[in-house]
Amino acid sequence: MLEAQGAKEAAILRAEAEMKVLELQAEGEKKAFVLRGEGEAARLTSIDTATINPRTLAVLQLRALQDIAASNNAKVVVPYEAASLMGSAEILLSTLKSATPDGAAPPNGARPPEVRKGPEASGT
Repeated sequence: MLEAQGAKEAAILRAEAEMKVLELQAEGEKKAFVLRGEGEAARLTSIDTATINPRTLAVLQLRALQDIAASNNAKVVVPYEAASLMGSAEILLSTLKSATPDGAAPPNGARPPEVRKGPEASGT
């Protein structure tokens, strides 16, 4: 009888210990999740508060358009917000051509995307 009672209590203690381990693991995972979320929120806040130089942004946008134009796709769709960059690309291209002898391509071989005007450029 005492042996059965001891086995019963031992099984209960093992089950309680396993339950405590699972609770502590869940609590640790919860804290880790909260800390990751706080870190991500802090990162996004720092991005929101950063001051971006408009010229730097324009250069990055032109580089992105250049990369898109260099792809093998037959058509490139440019968002309306980026349409003003086309004028900037033309000015940049003319500046680069005038800066090189005989209007040759820039020394690094980079070419801004071709800018088409007219109804065929709008895709309608």
